[in-house]
Amino acid sequence: MKTLPDLSIITINYGGSAEVKKLWESIKQHANQIKYEFIVVDNASPNNDVKNLKEIFKDTAVHVVALDKNLGFGGGYSEGIKFAQGEFLAIINPDIVLTENCLEPLIQALKTEKKAGLVAPKLLNPDGTPQQNARHFPTPWVMFGRRLATKFNWSYDSESKWYESQTPQAVDWVQGSFMCLKKETFTKRLKGFDPRFFLFLEDTDLCRRLWKQDLRVLLIPQASAIHSEHRLSGGNLWQAWKKKTFWIHLSSALKYFWKYKAEPLPSIK
Repeated sequence: MKTLPDLSIITINYGGSAEVKKLWESIKQHANQIKYEFIVVDNASPNNDVKNLKEIFKDTAVHVVALDKNLGFGGGYSEGIKFAQGEFLAIINPDIVLTENCLEPLIQALKTEKKAGLVAPKLLNPDGTPQQNARHFPTPWVMFGRRLATKFNWSYDSESKWYESQTPQAVDWVQGSFMCLKKETFTKRLKGFDPRFFLFLEDTDLCRRLWKQDLRVLLIPQASAIHSEHRLSGGNLWQAWKKKTFWIHLSSALKYFWKYKAEPLPSIK
């Protein structure tokens, strides 16, 4: 009888098969103490990049899911999770590289931390400096301010303290670049990502729905991973408005604030 994995690692590809290969190499190097499976979803990549994926994984047990249409972030991951057999899910973007003992503390936290709904590692820049992947829930003014003046520190003091602590920290939300949760939580409690978000804010929304169900979102300091961040809608307001992804981001923000317009922020503790 085939032994089921404990952890299902899922990533999505959109023309970045070289990054997926680097992620895979780091998984093989740093996840050998865990029974895992790796699922790669190709989100209808341009230039038929799915062929490169199939070549990379032709002699492996990696499951490549080829989509005929780009379903966005949440939609792409949701398709991959349909094939997941593990008790735990690791949603990891292809521009992530695992470090030693990255996954074990995350799984342990889901098992032992009180009301843990979703956990994430600290993300690092390639030079080893910390990268902010946990924030307070956005307000329209803070989101606009970060766009208008990207060099200004729009972070709250408590956000900085999250990264200084050596114990798990309850945070409002974490980037979808890397997050772990139980499959049952994702499929049964949350019913997956909200399909109204094609790209951006789906991670914020997911975490907010966890808090509404009295499940905690935790940043785990014992776990870290390297993230080669290249913001899809990055830059200040004057630079970003020319990008298609900026308008997608704006659309998602409007949907998010409309969805929660009459609701108070959840209590984070």
